[in-house]
Amino acid sequence: MKFVSCIFFALAVFALNASETQEIEGDWTGVLDLGVSELSLNVHLSLNQDELEGSLSCPEQNFTLPIEAVNYHNSSLSFKVPQLLVSYQGTLTEGEIIGTFTQAKEFPLILKKGIIKAPVRVRPQVDAVNPNLYVNEELFIKNGEVTLAGTLTLPKGKDSFTTVIFIAGSGPHDRDENILGHKPFLVISDHLARHGIASLRLDKRGVGASTGNFEEATCADFVKDTQAAIDFIKKRKEVHSLGLLGHSEGGMLAPEIANSSPDIDFIILLAGTGAKGSDVLVHQSGLILKAEGASPEKIQEHQNILTSVIEVLQEKKDVEEAIKRLSFKPDGDLQSLSSAAQEEWEAQVNQIHETLKTPWFQSFLNYDPRQALSNVDVPVLALNGSLDLQVCPKQNLREIEKTLKEGKNPPAVILELKGLNHLFQTAKTGSPNEYIQIEETIAPEILELISNWIQNSAPPSQTD
Repeated sequence: MKFVSCIFFALAVFALNASETQEIEGDWTGVLDLGVSELSLNVHLSLNQDELEGSLSCPEQNFTLPIEAVNYHNSSLSFKVPQLLVSYQGTLTEGEIIGTFTQAKEFPLILKKGIIKAPVRVRPQVDAVNPNLYVNEELFIKNGEVTLAGTLTLPKGKDSFTTVIFIAGSGPHDRDENILGHKPFLVISDHLARHGIASLRLDKRGVGASTGNFEEATCADFVKDTQAAIDFIKKRKEVHSLGLLGHSEGGMLAPEIANSSPDIDFIILLAGTGAKGSDVLVHQSGLILKAEGASPEKIQEHQNILTSVIEVLQEKKDVEEAIKRLSFKPDGDLQSLSSAAQEEWEAQVNQIHETLKTPWFQSFLNYDPRQALSNVDVPVLALNGSLDLQVCPKQNLREIEKTLKEGKNPPAVILELKGLNHLFQTAKTGSPNEYIQIEETIAPEILELISNWIQNSAPPSQTD
């Protein structure tokens, strides 16, 4: 699952006089120090029909968004995004806007004239991929009205191979599972091919060269897409045995897919979940907010709201119903608060509701992988990083192990790897804000662990 802590801003439209407009119009840039990482922010302000409007971009996270709720008067600039609890207040002083950015906690942010361009990010493992060492074949797989596009990677020198089908984590991922310039599925596929193991990587429906609507897809749709890939690829003469490798959401769904297909010989769960989706989400939110420096009170408040909104959404209420139901705080009635505090509380409700109301999130919240895990009867490799804040090993890895043992008890290797994050990078804190800063795409020890385990657990190929 995918939980990326991006900084989003919005827009504002306030009428200004001519002199004020001239001093604030243009491009401004600053660096937000988050402690574990930094984000470059570019703010563009311009006058449009007597109203100030603009945009904000973040080069590291490759987004540009309109900004909203801007006010500039007497050298004082402010803007906010109520639905995300983001605000900025600063004062123009000698050519600089000296101010404070607030989201869960306060950060100093000085804006100066200019633009920061996106830095060149080094990804040595991605650059080292060598497709000349094996054969890549582009495939198109039909699943009803959806056509899935992917790459079949075949090693050289054999007639048939153990083949791994990749299942990506949550979000609109392409076949490489491209995350901030990292391409973990491409790197793993390259490594497997060098060790005589074939693989199939797919663009998710509605992503890359695949057709379909990603925004309307659910967990059940992604299960069916992978099942269609299994039915297609098992007919290839080059495929001797089949396994699944799922990351995050992919690891959550892999057991169900394996149980539905007698052609699957093993599964690999990379940061797969072992608890119900709603429980994973609440636990995840607390860990990430803590890593980003939020106070225990803010963390508890956010988790209380999140839990309450989930309960309301599962009763199929709309956002107005959610706000009505949640017109309280853990320590008292919402009506007793100041108007500003009431706005902040309702903004949190709206923010969480907007995040969770999609069809996929609804299916994820109710998904409990334990039923499928209890029926798994093929070898399992389940890995988690000790610094994974998105799928906490203490919550999930132990539950996977327990459920497998209480079920059909298949051969299983369950490992928590010290110092690795959700992407299996060597990390310091595990915060999602670190992902882009780390040059390593995936720890080499994980690559060796996966290929060695497959070679020892998969049925031997016809030429072994």
